[in-house]
Amino acid sequence: MSSRERRQKQKQWRLNSSKYREKNQNVRKNLERLMNETPPASPVSQAKPSSRVNAVKNETVALRRRRQLRNQRAILYGRIAKLEKKLKEE
Repeated sequence: MSSRERRQKQKQWRLNSSKYREKNQNVRKNLERLMNETPPASPVSQAKPSSRVNAVKNETVALRRRRQLRNQRAILYGRIAKLEKKLKEE
């Protein structure tokens, strides 16, 4: 049995366990009580949808961040490879 199948089987078993059902019940009760007891929120002005300029800026920022992470990861893997090579030589 593969690890994926084992996890799926465990998940089913966990969902059917009484402890899980009790916890779930408690969470639902607490949530229901919270919803009933808390006063309705005061109306808040809706945020304006971001303009196309902001969307483009966000995309470029995300792209730059992904590049940075990729670069950092490559540097780290390079260092690890050097260390492993050094350890093999010793």
